[in-house]
Amino acid sequence: MKIKVCIPHYFSFSKSKNNFDLPGGWIPGSARGTPDKRQQSFLNCLLSLINIGRVNNYTLLDIRNNKFYRLNNIFEKYDIDITVVTDGVNLCENVLDRCKNFISVEKIKLKNSKDLIFVAREILLKENNYDLYLYCEDDIGFVTEDYFDKILWFALQTNHKSVLMPHRFEDPHSPEVQKLYIDGPIDQNLLKKFMIPKMNALSLNYNDQKIIFNKPMNPHSATFCLTETQKNIINEHGIERRSDFVSSFESVCTLTPMEFFDIYKTDFNYRTFLEVEHHYTNYC
Repeated sequence: MKIKVCIPHYFSFSKSKNNFDLPGGWIPGSARGTPDKRQQSFLNCLLSLINIGRVNNYTLLDIRNNKFYRLNNIFEKYDIDITVVTDGVNLCENVLDRCKNFISVEKIKLKNSKDLIFVAREILLKENNYDLYLYCEDDIGFVTEDYFDKILWFALQTNHKSVLMPHRFEDPHSPEVQKLYIDGPIDQNLLKKFMIPKMNALSLNYNDQKIIFNKPMNPHSATFCLTETQKNIINEHGIERRSDFVSSFESVCTLTPMEFFDIYKTDFNYRTFLEVEHHYTNYC
């Protein structure tokens, strides 16, 4: 399976928030907090995508002679083509250099760095001849091993009329809480301008397991993934740079598919079916 990935990346060692300030003072995780934490979140995002498609990608330490041995039968389950989109100035060179053999970097000159997310989406939608097209923020980790199989399976089951979103969690590193799921219900008056939530909206069998899907009370996951058919539908209709679903960041990630397709998440009882980790922990 061939997958195209586009990730907008904005990073500054300065604590200034001037480029990404939004009403209410909200800015994306990749543009705030300590540089070390932001670098690690970005690296975790890239490593999760680089490694998700590899089977038996492990190394064994032989303690007797202190040598490392790669395991046999390593193969690529997914052919993942990752492009990191930056403004050419505010970027984390350390992480990009570490992953340079596995990614490409596209530097775009921008008058306003806020446009970076829209440009990354436009680059993704112009690509062709992939099975899936993934957009994600630069602090999202892909932890479901068969993530892309499930995305494609769901799209085929619904005749490309629906998009499946993952549940997003943070690891609080706490003995009390194992995972904090951060996309709980949002303002329903806002949501109903774009979609009507519905519990138990769909039931499907995946590998002989019954899975219940909802039209969620919060469709946001900081990522979306489209099939070739879905990408072409969006291009045929055209898409604007909108910011009316919460902010421009949520609009790019969520309104992009929601404007054209039905949005689903698994019922919370089936949350581990498809989930991602938010490595930049805002809520823990």
